[in-house]
Amino acid sequence: MTVTNTVTLDLDGDFTYEDTITSDVLSGSIRRGRNRDLSQANVGTLNLVLRNEDGRYSPLNSSSAIYPDFHPGIGVRVTVDSQNRFTGFVRAITQNPTIQHSVRVECFDWLGILGRTDVSQPLMRDVQTGIYINRIADLAEVSELVTNPRFRDDTTNYAGLSGGTITRMTTGKTLEGGTAGRVVSGGASQGVRYTITAATAAGQKVQASVYVWADDDASVGDTCTLGITDNLGSRGTATVTLSHLPQRITVSGTYDAGSTARYLDVTTTTSSNFRIGVLHCVAFSNAIPRSVDAGVMFFGYVGPRRVRALSAIQQAAEEELGGLVYVDRSGTLVFEERDHRWESDHLTSQGTIDEAMIDLTYEESIEDLVGLVEVDFTDWELGDPLTTIFSLFPVPRAISPNGTLTLNIDYGAFARDVVKPVANTDYTINANRDGGGADESGNVTLAFEDYGGGAQAIFTNTVARTVFLTTFGIRGTPVRIASDTPEVTYTPTGAPRFASKLALNYSLMDSRAHADSWATYLGDRYVTQRERLPVALVNKTAAMTTQQVSREISDRVTITNDNTAYSAKVNGAYYIDAINEQISAGATLLLTTWEVVPVDASMFILDSSALDGADVLAV
Repeated sequence: MTVTNTVTLDLDGDFTYEDTITSDVLSGSIRRGRNRDLSQANVGTLNLVLRNEDGRYSPLNSSSAIYPDFHPGIGVRVTVDSQNRFTGFVRAITQNPTIQHSVRVECFDWLGILGRTDVSQPLMRDVQTGIYINRIADLAEVSELVTNPRFRDDTTNYAGLSGGTITRMTTGKTLEGGTAGRVVSGGASQGVRYTITAATAAGQKVQASVYVWADDDASVGDTCTLGITDNLGSRGTATVTLSHLPQRITVSGTYDAGSTARYLDVTTTTSSNFRIGVLHCVAFSNAIPRSVDAGVMFFGYVGPRRVRALSAIQQAAEEELGGLVYVDRSGTLVFEERDHRWESDHLTSQGTIDEAMIDLTYEESIEDLVGLVEVDFTDWELGDPLTTIFSLFPVPRAISPNGTLTLNIDYGAFARDVVKPVANTDYTINANRDGGGADESGNVTLAFEDYGGGAQAIFTNTVARTVFLTTFGIRGTPVRIASDTPEVTYTPTGAPRFASKLALNYSLMDSRAHADSWATYLGDRYVTQRERLPVALVNKTAAMTTQQVSREISDRVTITNDNTAYSAKVNGAYYIDAINEQISAGATLLLTTWEVVPVDASMFILDSSALDGADVLAV
């Protein structure tokens, strides 16, 4: 049974993959998924060897028909019988003189891009896993077109729309830092409009997103809409139903080539009060396609720091306790929350692979036996409200005539409910260095921005003489990690001799109940021997080919192999954790290997029943 392999390039970055190079492919291999259970997926890879007798794929050959468009960073796609098998980007092109008339092309998927992209992770509080992962992916998208995405200082570029109003808020729920925008809508199509002033060409396709939630109970259930518009009309809309939890609305559209002004509108269909945590927009070619579950976990505090985007996303998925991040065959970044595999289509096998189709390799290893589970998690300690969390030293600090003094402050920890410093309570300004002389606080203004882990204070002297900041402090509620690391342990019943310890350490996850349930689940899951089962498939039949080209990571399949006393006796359901493929040009052979793990019973659910008045985690 032959298959048709097709390899195409996206030379102009429009995601159409218009240049077919199949006839030049000498060999190719694909790898997607994770190396072992409980880990996160590795960067997906595609390796190609291309014939190059005419120099078509030599990067410096100016006579090539694809010069200078063939270079690292362009898109590449592999399909088998019109089914996507890999979508990604060229990472490296190697022309080795010892291997004549060919070039080697190494490719990776979006995980590879995220792995080489630094982002400034913002401060977040009580953020759901999926929202956090979406925000990290947003920050990895280059050329942000919204210059005031989260109301850091003011509401610049925002204006009420059709009677709606927008107010910068520093109290109540915020998504990032200590600010959000509060929109009051009086009815249909009212809300807020953001005017894009960044370099956006008329006729450009963009993708925009906004994070919104209801500001009061009465607004829960209302419809909120994000629209891409210009002075000539609407270019695309998308909606969500408001709840008290932040949700992401995303929409794409192309600004009219004749437009002279371009906007993003956030509106509702009825009278509503809602908040905007972040507004985001990039050129469509820079947008990361994604399918992100909301997530079950809430992370109490996420500190601001500089991180690699992939590391941050994988950490969040890991601390979802059973979550998984990978890039699927169509190039979509996928986050599956921890109970994803116990829902909908994952409850039913998508196909059966039997002994007539395969020769099965079977392995058991002592490394897969666990006799003790240890889970370390984060315990946040809150201090007393209105505690002094920062005192300036040394003082005094001079503020020059009509000048400014800028203080960049590190609290040394997180802080919540920070109070903007008050003159003659939190700080004093005097005419003399020793604190004597006239009180000059009335001649100095203070601009103060709290970031949760620190702040910036800018004092502006409005008089033509030097004054002195003689004391300065900041009050708030300190939030610190407990000095003794909390830990839960679980020893499963019947742990075998020489079983190993499974130790996990989480810095975002801060729930003892979830840690305890997770440890119990893992102990009971790994206390009995689990098989290692690479499933090697060859397109010998139409049924086998269908399974090879249709299956995706996390799909549930049935594997049977019990026809003789000497073969590996397997008859059960498995999840696909990794996919490896060997491809050749044209209509030929397809070799596929699945790495699978046995299906388990549902992990655990949160019982929020009002009957017993308590929330418990049930295994």
